[in-house]
Amino acid sequence: MLAPMKESVRTLRIYLGLVAVFNGVSNFWVLQSPRATLVPKILAVLYLAVSAALLYVAVALPTLVRTRGRLLVGIFRAYAVMAALNAALVLTGVLFGVMSGQLAPEGKPIFVTVLPSVLGLVIAVYLSRNVVRLVEETKTPAPPS
Repeated sequence: MLAPMKESVRTLRIYLGLVAVFNGVSNFWVLQSPRATLVPKILAVLYLAVSAALLYVAVALPTLVRTRGRLLVGIFRAYAVMAALNAALVLTGVLFGVMSGQLAPEGKPIFVTVLPSVLGLVIAVYLSRNVVRLVEETKTPAPPS
């Protein structure tokens, strides 16, 4: 089994910034879409709030790791839970669509519908694990050399 990659504060800041911008832009497009129904628009607003929180965390990560570790872990747990709920909603919607004879929403192939949600979940879990590890490393003193 492969060992998990250990990201530094610097690389996590870059990843968080990219995820925040990507999520923000894609969810802004959902809000602007005239075809989006109420549920996707509500989820888009929630994800815009998460994107703003991730952007804040990306900017203030070194300080937050040292001073507000519990808050940081809470933000990432909430982010991972939201990503899991989103993936579950998308997978359920696709499953019901397939069962009813519709291949995927708007005629898209199924993987185009499912892939972003599953990828978002994987990224959320990966970032969460690394942030929790950084917070834990900051709590425990370094061994004397």
